[in-house]
Amino acid sequence: MIRILMICTGNICRSPLAHVVFKDCADKAGLSQQFELESAGTHGYHIGQDADHRARKTALKHGIVLSHPARKLEAPDLAYYNFLLCMDNSHLRHVKSMARNAQETDKVRLFSSFYEQAGANTEVPDPYYGDMSDFEAVYQQVLVLSRALLNALTQASKT
Repeated sequence: MIRILMICTGNICRSPLAHVVFKDCADKAGLSQQFELESAGTHGYHIGQDADHRARKTALKHGIVLSHPARKLEAPDLAYYNFLLCMDNSHLRHVKSMARNAQETDKVRLFSSFYEQAGANTEVPDPYYGDMSDFEAVYQQVLVLSRALLNALTQASKT
């Protein structure tokens, strides 16, 4: 089983959306049994709160139920998960600074790192201060990135 943790700032917009979109992609491919998925925030601003209502509405528009209590990233997560996928470079730096060894550091990547067409520093923008169109744009981006991640991981498991 591959354990994946999606990471953003407060765990109410990008990372929970990426979490459920990747899960939906895996479900549709009949591969959900191969993954353990979770999301967390680098900061504890919203611990226990549900995802932003706009993220939930966007997911539902695409047939995905998003219900997730926000949680903060903890040091043991770096040892537990196989991949800690950050939505932007500030998260990447923050999570890498928490790593206790090279093995943990190597698990921390940008979510976009699995998408061949993405640049090395492609970030998923924070829609929090935007409107519904920003949440839709994030949904579309995480859908593309989720498909690329699923493809990369399933191809790697075949070799």
